[in-house]
Amino acid sequence: LGWLVVLGVVVGVGRPLARDLLRTWRSARLIRQLVHTAQPAEGGLRVVDSPVPLAAATAVGDEVLLSSALVEALPPSLLSAVVAHERAHLRRWDPWRRVIAMLLSAGHLPALRRTLLADLELACEQASDEEAAVAVGDRVTVAQALLAVARMAGSSAPPVGAVAFGASSVEARVDALLAEPVVEGRVFTEVVWLATATLVALAAASPGHHMVEHLIELLGS
Repeated sequence: LGWLVVLGVVVGVGRPLARDLLRTWRSARLIRQLVHTAQPAEGGLRVVDSPVPLAAATAVGDEVLLSSALVEALPPSLLSAVVAHERAHLRRWDPWRRVIAMLLSAGHLPALRRTLLADLELACEQASDEEAAVAVGDRVTVAQALLAVARMAGSSAPPVGAVAFGASSVEARVDALLAEPVVEGRVFTEVVWLATATLVALAAASPGHHMVEHLIELLGS
C-alpha cells in the first residue's frame, strides 16, 4: 500500500509536468521552424508569411518574430508597442522563467499549480506591457495594440503555448495599462521576504520529514 501511495504521488506529479514540458517543447520547435522560414527585417525582426496575427519572442538572440498579417494591419505606432513588449520578454528571460516555474511547482496540488502558473504568466505579460509603455512613451498605445491584435485574432488561437502578444488575459492587461502605474517594490523588501520564506522552510523540513516517515510506516503496517 505504501508503494502504491508513492507511485500515485509520482504519477500525479509527473503527468502534469510532462504535459506542460511537452507543450513548451512543441511551441519552441514551432517557433524555431517559423524563424527559419521568416525573412530578416530591420531592427532585429523576422517576418513570416502568415495570415495569423502572431508576435512572439524567439528566445534566440534579440529577435522578435512577426507575421506578415500583423505587419500589414497595424500602424507603425502600434507595431512598435508590440515589438517593445516582445523585446521586454527577452530582456526579462520570461520564456526560461516559465520553464523554471513549471519544474519548481511540480509538487503542488494541480489546482494550486495551475493558479500559480497562470498568475506568473499574467505578471510576466503585465511587466512586459509596462516596459513597452515606457519604450513607446504612452500606456494607452500599448492598450490599443493589445485590443487591435485581439480583434485580429478573433476566435483563432496562436501557436500552442507560444509567448504571443495578446494571447492571454487581455482584459486584465488593458485595465492595468489604463490605471495608474504600479510602484514596484524595493529589492531589499523582496530579499527579506525570500530569506524569511527560506528560514521557515528549513525550520519545517525536519518535522515534515518525520511526519512523512510515520505516515508511510502507518500505511505499510
